[in-house]
Amino acid sequence: MKKRVAIALLFSAVFSPAFCDDITFINSDNTKYAKDNIFCNGNVIVLYSGKIISADKMTYDKKKEIVYADGNVIVKDEKQNVYFFDSMFVNKDFTYGEGKNIKIIAPDKSRLAAAKCWIKNGKYRLQNAVYTPCYECSEAGNVSWTVKAQNVEFDPESSSEYENAQFEFFGTPIFYTPYLSCLSPNIKRKSGFLVPKFTMASRSGFSVLPKYLWSISESQELIFKPIVTSKIGSVAWAYYGLRFPNGEFNIDASITGVESVKREVGESDYANKKLRKIEQSGYRGHLFSKLRYDIDETWRCGFDINLASDWYYLKRFPFFEGIDRPLESNIKLEGFDGRNYTSVKTAMFQSEYSEFLPKVLPVIERNYSTDLFFGTF
Repeated sequence: MKKRVAIALLFSAVFSPAFCDDITFINSDNTKYAKDNIFCNGNVIVLYSGKIISADKMTYDKKKEIVYADGNVIVKDEKQNVYFFDSMFVNKDFTYGEGKNIKIIAPDKSRLAAAKCWIKNGKYRLQNAVYTPCYECSEAGNVSWTVKAQNVEFDPESSSEYENAQFEFFGTPIFYTPYLSCLSPNIKRKSGFLVPKFTMASRSGFSVLPKYLWSISESQELIFKPIVTSKIGSVAWAYYGLRFPNGEFNIDASITGVESVKREVGESDYANKKLRKIEQSGYRGHLFSKLRYDIDETWRCGFDINLASDWYYLKRFPFFEGIDRPLESNIKLEGFDGRNYTSVKTAMFQSEYSEFLPKVLPVIERNYSTDLFFGTF
């Protein structure tokens, strides 16, 4: 494929390709022109409706505006998906066509294959298809897991839909679903449900974390991810993220009742006192937020807010990970000038171990480096 694409680029740059309507003939060992048809044979490469098609043999019906390709057919579209066929035909806008023995390699190296394919409105309808994301193991000839489906509709512009799908692990069926939909590999952002998480613990019981992503825009997203448990109640939890030209901002927050407090065990008088106070307040929750803003090429500012109603809250529910040290909230101004660094920072902390923690007044740090004689000072 790389060789043929390279040839296509070389010929298009050095030679004058033959144009005909929406098709450009870049290379062919032998070309014959008839009244309404163009016949090409040997190393055929064409550019058709923005897609590169190569094959051993190709016929173009000018009247119907249909390309017929046969033998080692390769199609590369604008989304960098690569399609392999034994033979195929397709019309001008790729809204109608058919192919035999199709194999699709997506930009993320996942693979989809079927014996028969129908093209309709830019979508590829596959029958008795097999999908695997395991690029490394497929190269080694031993695919670890696959999805086999009676029908698959692959839409490079949107999502892939699977009907009567069966998940297999090393050839052994482990899960069946009548319908499955997932984003096509080249789609970066789209609203929809994400893969949920499940866990089991003695105090919280069975827990599930469903997730729904609302893609507000190319630079904004909102994720709803409530926690539902069988023993300690439910948690309302959401995340909002925003990217802008000079920085980013995000906020992650949750809130719940105090049903879970009854199952807490404090490790100190301070902890037990804190838990009783939380129980009287009627709620538990957390707030994590971050801002980074580049003022110019040298200076940037921002803040980190990491607060929780109590330390045990983050440990009680099973989906908060990596919280193993005191929570730090700070406001910071930083400057980077070559090897020199300037920082102005103020901070406060929250921990389970002590009722009294320091609140840091502004700390100014300056690291300065310069060449001196034959060294650095």
